[in-house]
Amino acid sequence: MQQKDMEALLRQFSQQSGDATAAARLKANMQAPQNQRAAQTILKQHGASLEQAMQRMQAGDTEGAKQIIQRTMQTPEGAQLAQQIARLMGR
Repeated sequence: MQQKDMEALLRQFSQQSGDATAAARLKANMQAPQNQRAAQTILKQHGASLEQAMQRMQAGDTEGAKQIIQRTMQTPEGAQLAQQIARLMGR
């Protein structure tokens, strides 16, 4: 995933969450060494799926993107990422 795609995803994340600081918190959390290792593992194992989900989102196919992301979140790495995001969002 390219840097500009990640920035766009983080902006969209903030907009959808209704929290202007959500993207900054997520980005800072992603830069922690243990989380960088987890992110690298997820990208290594699921990068193609996440890229496909991004392409579907950009094309307006939110349901298709959602299905891909749900499959990814059912993996151990995806579940860990989902927990981290939920903690950042205060849930």
